[in-house]
Amino acid sequence: MGKARDPQGPVYPGSSRPVQSRAADSPAVSGQISVLSHQGPLPVPDQLEAYDRLIPNGADRIMAMAEKQIQHRIDMERMIIASQQKQSARGQAFGLAIGVLGIASGTLLGMFGRELVGGLVAGSTVVTLVSVFVLGRRIQRRQLDSNRYAIAKDADAGRCS
Repeated sequence: MGKARDPQGPVYPGSSRPVQSRAADSPAVSGQISVLSHQGPLPVPDQLEAYDRLIPNGADRIMAMAEKQIQHRIDMERMIIASQQKQSARGQAFGLAIGVLGIASGTLLGMFGRELVGGLVAGSTVVTLVSVFVLGRRIQRRQLDSNRYAIAKDADAGRCS
């Protein structure tokens, strides 16, 4: 068995022989793709109506569920904020106590003839507290910037969809 040959001979690049298409022999295929995108806690009104037809009081139940979820989120945010405020106040109180203790210890050591050790204790206490304060502010600023970026990104995504 030999190879099947093209009756018109081989086709070379740049040749002027027309290319025969099989597209005329193939049935036409067409289709349509539709995409529905929605973002948010509630379905679109048409879907709410459909839920109401399928489930007794379906739309009301969905609305109640969304309201409960929103209220839960608000309550959680209140608890988190209150907890963060307590933690911040506690941290400030402990920082004050450590600072007073360190400076008082350094002063007492200096009064009893240990000026170098007293200076080191008091100085290291002040340097440590200042560095913790500065680093804490820097971390807080980064978190705020990150949150602002995330909010802006979510807002942009909401406008695009």
